[in-house]
Amino acid sequence: MVQSSPLHNTRGLDVLKGMAERGRGGGGAKDGKGGGGGGGRDERLKAARAIVDWWVGGGAPARKLKYFRDQPLLHPDVTDRHLLVWYFEDWLKKYFFALLQTLEALSLDTLAYVRTQALSLIFNLLREKPEQEHNLLRLLVNKLGDGEKSVCSRASYHILQLLQTHPVMKSIVIRETTALVMRPVGSSAAVSSLTATPAAKPRTHIRFDDDVGDHKTPKSDAAPQGQKSKANAKAKAKAQQPEKSAWNLHARYYAAITFNQVVLSTSEEDRKAARMLMDVYFQIFREVVGERSVPEPADDAPGAHDGDGDKDKAGDAEAEAEVGKRGKREYGKGKAKAGPRAKEVQGAAGFAEVQDSNSRLVSAILTGVNRAMPFARFGGADVEFQRHMDTLFLITHTSTFNIALQALTLIQHILASLSSAPSTSSAADAASAAAAVAVRYFRTLYNTLLDFRLYESSKQAMYLNLLFKSVKSDADPERVRAFVKRFCQVLVGGFGGAEFVAGGLWLLGELFNTEPGLRSMIDKPAP
Repeated sequence: MVQSSPLHNTRGLDVLKGMAERGRGGGGAKDGKGGGGGGGRDERLKAARAIVDWWVGGGAPARKLKYFRDQPLLHPDVTDRHLLVWYFEDWLKKYFFALLQTLEALSLDTLAYVRTQALSLIFNLLREKPEQEHNLLRLLVNKLGDGEKSVCSRASYHILQLLQTHPVMKSIVIRETTALVMRPVGSSAAVSSLTATPAAKPRTHIRFDDDVGDHKTPKSDAAPQGQKSKANAKAKAKAQQPEKSAWNLHARYYAAITFNQVVLSTSEEDRKAARMLMDVYFQIFREVVGERSVPEPADDAPGAHDGDGDKDKAGDAEAEAEVGKRGKREYGKGKAKAGPRAKEVQGAAGFAEVQDSNSRLVSAILTGVNRAMPFARFGGADVEFQRHMDTLFLITHTSTFNIALQALTLIQHILASLSSAPSTSSAADAASAAAAVAVRYFRTLYNTLLDFRLYESSKQAMYLNLLFKSVKSDADPERVRAFVKRFCQVLVGGFGGAEFVAGGLWLLGELFNTEPGLRSMIDKPAP
């Protein structure tokens, strides 16, 4: 009956909506179970699926609906039939908004199966009809930060399927995803649903009509309690920091691997999308390894206090021993055991690198940079590209060694992408950009050979792999010989211990097999 004449069967639509909402406003939501038991959830999903099938099957037009007040009511040709249809369209628009709130509640359910089914319904609505597409996209992207990996993977899959159906939405999806995954934890409904108690989850909703995060700042305490309030605020922020980092890394990782699979072309629209992706990658990279490495003010600078030299050194040792585990540090000379989730990967020179949660995210960023760089078509005079490079080189000079090494790895990937750009009209710009980056990169890498932090770092295998790839791909023979000479001096000096020296000798052997002419530097005495 609803399909034959929805205008005359609004009561049937209301019944379906009530079945889909059951538990949201009744006893199921009050007891914190998000809609009662399994039977209640199944009933809600079936009702919501029936409404969605009717909606995408012809229940709604292929355009956005209008409110009654937005119709041309004063047009001289308006009849009662027009008013009736416009009134029904107004009712239908409000009806769909109520359905959207129901789908949001289902997407925050405590069961992963219910959240997955809600994602499928949201995706079908977003793919087929333009009504409330912005809010539907927000609901879909929001699940990239879900606590269940299967739900995150499903959200990523639906986003990629959406871009295959509507490729012109790439910039919109990238912008919306960036806005959600880069938002502080306290302003996101999804994050609240991850950390709140089950009873609080059904009350957590995205505000569709206006921006999320419109929170009022509480007033400060009286003057005598100013210092106490500041101390309490710092303690509270410090206590909340691990939770924030955990969610950010989780959501940003799935956002990065989603962006990595976006299909790009040589069109101008895709060039814009590729540049947006590059901005996102650099922004995430700065958040992960850049912000925590910014030097403190002068009060905490080394040598600012006469008696704190040992403390400063101990602090530096702690920072160097950090391997990226969320909220965990490993002490010593970088030989600590990896966590249970860490795994080893084989580098370019054959050295096994231990990967953790941060490494997985950085690896996803590097993959994305490799894929997006050729389509972004940066040039040597590109101000935006120079700004990104300046930020990365600043990180290499002001950060701990492990973080600086990750920045150098990203620069090396960018340099390799620029060098392998196809022969197009922008090939000259890419070559000029690569030449400018190469000079700064190899100078910085050359200086790290005598950086004593290298010999106590936990990333020695990663450094050797990076050094091998860099020297192997360098087209300047004089610079390659200078690197080999300096590296041999480091190995002869015995810096870094027996393991580092043995790894360095292996690297030289692999390099000599690739470039036989370099062996003469050792076999033949200098004239």
